[in-house]
Amino acid sequence: MNNPKVSIIILNWNGLKDTIGCLDSLKKITYPNYDVIVVNNGSKGNDADVLEEKYKDYIKLIRNKENLGFTGGNNVGIDFVLKEKIAPDYIFLLNNDVKIQKNCLTNLVNAFLQTDAGIIGAGTKDENRTDNKIYFGGHPMTKFSLIREFFPRAPLMLPETDAILECNCVSGAAMLIKKEVLLDIYNSIGRYLNDKIFMYYDELDFCVAARKLGHKSIIAQNAIIYHKGSSSTGGIYNPLAYYYSVRNYIILSRNFFPFPIRHVIFIYNFIFNFIRAVKNTMHGRFYSSWAIFCGLYDGYTGTTGKWKYHDVISAKRRKEYLLNQKNL
Repeated sequence: MNNPKVSIIILNWNGLKDTIGCLDSLKKITYPNYDVIVVNNGSKGNDADVLEEKYKDYIKLIRNKENLGFTGGNNVGIDFVLKEKIAPDYIFLLNNDVKIQKNCLTNLVNAFLQTDAGIIGAGTKDENRTDNKIYFGGHPMTKFSLIREFFPRAPLMLPETDAILECNCVSGAAMLIKKEVLLDIYNSIGRYLNDKIFMYYDELDFCVAARKLGHKSIIAQNAIIYHKGSSSTGGIYNPLAYYYSVRNYIILSRNFFPFPIRHVIFIYNFIFNFIRAVKNTMHGRFYSSWAIFCGLYDGYTGTTGKWKYHDVISAKRRKEYLLNQKNL
């Protein structure tokens, strides 16, 4: 099987410009055997109509009536692919704010054919950085590598090579998954991605669930994407990113670790985020500070799913972000 079938799933939520950039870069890839499913995740406006008209025969469009988050939106796409007789060998979850190198998917598939991994992530370059280094969503596997995910750390910056790196988790911005991994996880725990997380750190939860079932995660350093990051939620310092990252750290640490370790993480996490909230307040980012405290409260009280203030905050921040982009 020289060219296994790949189904690429892209989630669009109020990010028409980014999604068009992603799809245009996909049309240039060298890999021959793939199809593209775009899940319009409750976007406001006419995003779905524009995409359907512009990419008529290139994409299959799914219209979600509401925003189900990164996890719920991708679950709809995965369920469609696995149950509609498309019969892919691999499923490629790709962020809409990503542009992909021509040989990226070819190199990812080749890495699968050379290893026994179940999940492969791309080498990710920051579209906004001037250097040519790649960074990753996880660190190399060690005895304590999972614990390290819950403490601040510098990105692992490496030159582009042909190396394959086994890691604790891959970046969810570009994650190629064997069909069997998704089916194993679903048959074991009744879901694909964790809907309770909604967005942020969902790839960590997914990769840990896969590893428990015997499926390794690796990163192929020669499969490159360029990731803009946080554009759909309104750029850096946005309250949504703060809320979900703070809350989900607490939720995942409760799920992953026994009593002594998780309570150390709880205490450290509270101190660290209290300081972040103070710094945001000093810089006039009051919504971000408030979101941090909401994330702490909901994390410690076990509140999951979509934040009750998500729609209000996202509309405000998205408007501010788009205005800033026009003024650049």
